[in-house]
Amino acid sequence: MTLASLVLAAVAVLPSDRMAMADRLFDRGEYAAARGEYAALAGAEGIAADELLYRLAECDRALGDRTAARREYGELLDRHPVSRHAERARLQRALAGNDAEKRAELKMLDSDTVSPQVRATALYHIGVMDSDRGALERSAKLDPKGRYAPYARFRHAMLASKDPDQKVRRSATMELMELHFGADRDMAREALYAAAANCYSDRRHGEASSLFRRYLTVYPGDARE
Repeated sequence: MTLASLVLAAVAVLPSDRMAMADRLFDRGEYAAARGEYAALAGAEGIAADELLYRLAECDRALGDRTAARREYGELLDRHPVSRHAERARLQRALAGNDAEKRAELKMLDSDTVSPQVRATALYHIGVMDSDRGALERSAKLDPKGRYAPYARFRHAMLASKDPDQKVRRSATMELMELHFGADRDMAREALYAAAANCYSDRRHGEASSLFRRYLTVYPGDARE
């Protein structure tokens, strides 16, 4: 064996190690570099094709290439329909589509056969697209501690605050105040301001004044002062 061959053998990297390195690059937000590493592993022994396709799609999604991401998610679903990534690939493929594709494919995920987390996410996006209070309410109830739950509740409350029924509007203000006392500080600020504005619009001036005073006390120096 020549010296050059010995050097190459010494620095050879197992596919599994290269995959792990690519995963670390992705976790650090170096999506282009990670994608290059994943692409180089195509056909490598010991690397599951569905895992590789999913990671490539995730890189392209993170890089903003929705067309490539949608194609790769679709390829994963066509070639590996029972992959552990299939459900999330359906969700992300839908979100990478145009409005018509998105709406149709997200609605297919509103099913008892879909995990609560993915179904709740699909319902949240349906609710946002169509200003659908019912979808937003179901999203929050399906996954109450999930990532989208507070946003679903906030959007639901904002839509309900425009309802012609005063009882519904009052309920929306109560929901906003519950969000105000939640853990997310940015959401808490927005919810309190919206609750105060709702009271003012409804001519409940005493409540509005009290909430606006609280807003100025809790968030001094806010640009909306």
